Amino acid sequence: MADQIKDGGPAFPRDSYKDSETGLIVQQNGMSLRDRIAIAALPSAVEDYGQPATGHNKGQRTDRGSPVLPWANPAIGTREEIIARQAYRYADAMLKARGC
Repeated sequence: MADQIKDGGPAFPRDSYKDSETGLIVQQNGMSLRDRIAIAALPSAVEDYGQPATGHNKGQRTDRGSPVLPWANPAIGTREEIIARQAYRYADAMLKARGC
């Protein structure tokens, strides 16, 4: 069984309501706190990736000469997939720091 991601619970919780047909109480949750943090981290994840390649310039952001994130390719994924994974890495680190 895969480890369940601890997402911090809903960021924008909604109230429960009673379904008129079944009579059951339905709990609707908003997006998870993990999702909300990842959205906030997107600008940093885009910056980590660097600018799209132009001509001979790869555009990758480097830290001490090494790329911060891998460049897109079929084995690793598209630019967008790499950036999204990075945003969730930030979110997971923040949730871990707060003990979630």
